[in-house]
Amino acid sequence: MKKVTIFFLILGILAIAVGGIGSAVFYQRAKISMVKNQQEAYTIKNKKDIKELHLTLSGNAAYILRSSTDNQVSMNTQSSVTTPINSSFDAKESKETLTVSVSGNQKNETFEQFDFQFFHLEDSQIELTIPADIERLVIDGDASGTIDVYDFITTKLEATIDHADINFISNTSEEININSRNGYINIYGDSRIEKLSLKSEYGNTSIYGFTGNEVEIITSSGNIDLNDVKTSKLTADSKNGEFYIIDLRGDVELTGKSGSIYLAGENLPKKMNAVMEHGDIEIDLPQGVDNITIKAESELGDVDLLDEESSTYKRGKNGSEFELKTNTGDISVYDIYYYEEEYEEYEE
Repeated sequence: MKKVTIFFLILGILAIAVGGIGSAVFYQRAKISMVKNQQEAYTIKNKKDIKELHLTLSGNAAYILRSSTDNQVSMNTQSSVTTPINSSFDAKESKETLTVSVSGNQKNETFEQFDFQFFHLEDSQIELTIPADIERLVIDGDASGTIDVYDFITTKLEATIDHADINFISNTSEEININSRNGYINIYGDSRIEKLSLKSEYGNTSIYGFTGNEVEIITSSGNIDLNDVKTSKLTADSKNGEFYIIDLRGDVELTGKSGSIYLAGENLPKKMNAVMEHGDIEIDLPQGVDNITIKAESELGDVDLLDEESSTYKRGKNGSEFELKTNTGDISVYDIYYYEEEYEEYEE
């Protein structure tokens, strides 16, 4: 009886294994059959004369821009049956400028009545490859999806986008200027940009992992998020938004009308001048800060500098210098010892 039981148990396990392998093979084949790729390309005729590539993007599709080592500008539209994309591609040369226009409109209604939780397809997208040695890259248009820009090395890069979220990942350039009307601006990866200017009317701005000489950020309504940023000079202004800052190095000027400022991390700015009209300013100093000078002023709010109700604080010399001011709000500066004492009191 036991032998019969073991036999059927082994048979069941083999059936499950074969079924699993068959399902995986079926999934891959079904996935390939349900994803279509449309490819178009333009070979640059006078490559040595082309100094600028003007790229106009339109439609609600997701765009991915990558650099290449050849003399072509190419488009690959990956379109699934669940989210099909109608795309078009056009390129023209004129003296020192190559103008490329790409349109991608994505439809989502084809299979809205079905639930595809058991069968996940990669998102439809348009991938563009552009020669890496283009001196100046200009991006504009009325695209309203997302635009990801990867691994470019340029002298100058400009982007003027009204409605799309734009992400720059691991780019190197002497100068990058980004203007957005209604979308997020994100700088990711190990980016090295000598001069960076980010301007947004409505949308958050983020910089993660950055080395450069000069940074300017201006937003009418949106948060500013900075993490692991090393620069000689940074100026940031948000009329209505929060500042979240971790590991920022350099000389810093922050201004805001309505919002708050939070600064922390193992690395601190050498000099920082922070002025808010309405909002709190909070700074968490890292452990081991021996040299720092702080001047703080709040017209309608409390000032607490390392557990002291004072408008000035100084420890050591030749260290970081902070000038903090808010009209209506509190200013608080803590260090690691403050949190340790709070924790010990809580434990007792």
